[in-house]
Amino acid sequence: MRVRSVRSNVQMAGRRRLKFGYVGLYLLLIAVLTIGSLLIPEGAISPDLVFAPEGRAKIALDVLLDLQQFVGTLNTGLFAACGVLAFKNREMVASWGRIERLSMVGALIAGAVSYFGLYLSRIAVLEMVAVGVIDPISRRLQFALALQYYGFLVGVVLLGLIFVKGLDLLSNDSEKLQAGQEVLSTSRSAE
Repeated sequence: MRVRSVRSNVQMAGRRRLKFGYVGLYLLLIAVLTIGSLLIPEGAISPDLVFAPEGRAKIALDVLLDLQQFVGTLNTGLFAACGVLAFKNREMVASWGRIERLSMVGALIAGAVSYFGLYLSRIAVLEMVAVGVIDPISRRLQFALALQYYGFLVGVVLLGLIFVKGLDLLSNDSEKLQAGQEVLSTSRSAE
């Protein structure tokens, strides 16, 4: 009897430690990464990398188009993850609370905002080509790139929140199952 009570006290202490949960750990990690990214000093531009003036415009356009293709692929993955999460496991979706549902809607809106940023950046590139001046730091292009980046980032964070909430639910269910098995074994041994 003494061994069983010590084991249950240790298990309860372990459960209290996990009270912070996966969601809290996830949000703490996001906060640490965000603060860490703000502390990175500006990088120096190496004078060794000099491009010929006639090649700079082509390089800038190639980089912008590659960025657009990359972000478009990431956004497609974001929408695919939303679709799989929402339609593959309908039992889990039925148990979602308000936070999970709003997170899913927010992830879809963030993906749409990022796609809109793709559209704006294409328009900005077309305007630059029409004028004949490639300006990779133009305000319109910077705004479009920010929409792409932050839209995708917010969508991923919201999807991650849904996944982490699911992990919390799974761990709570396994703890309840384990507690139920302990109660059942205790009641059987008492008989």
